[in-house]
Amino acid sequence: MEETKEKLQNQEKVSKKGKHKAKPTLGDIVFRVLVIVVIFFIVVIAYVSYLQSINKSSNTNNNQVQTTRTIERTN
Repeated sequence: MEETKEKLQNQEKVSKKGKHKAKPTLGDIVFRVLVIVVIFFIVVIAYVSYLQSINKSSNTNNNQVQTTRTIERTN
């Protein structure tokens, strides 16, 4: 009987604390930081390419407007 009571008490203590309460090691911290840095660079690259595509489309529109103005002046 005492063994089962002790086991139940230990299980209650563990369930209150949570399953993953181990202190992170240096390797865990380095891995998490590297994952965050990689995600950051992916976001930056995507944002820069998005800005470049906007810039290209606005240049195309400006060229079309200038061509139209040139044609209007010659007429």
